[in-house]
Amino acid sequence: MNYHFRDQDDDSKYSPHYWAYDFEKLKSLVKDAGFARIKRWKFDKFIANPQREWGSVYIEAVKI
Repeated sequence: MNYHFRDQDDDSKYSPHYWAYDFEKLKSLVKDAGFARIKRWKFDKFIANPQREWGSVYIEAVKI
């Protein structure tokens, strides 16, 4: 847990996270913010940091 929240200074492009969510909680928050068609995002190492793939939740959603 400490790694995800505070020990992420190996790459200046990425900021540390202060909260963690599982897919269901993230989906609920995004839906409450007015998004729809919420689904898991297929990881793309050219867009996201490959070192974070194993411990991250990626989603796609459409604002309605």
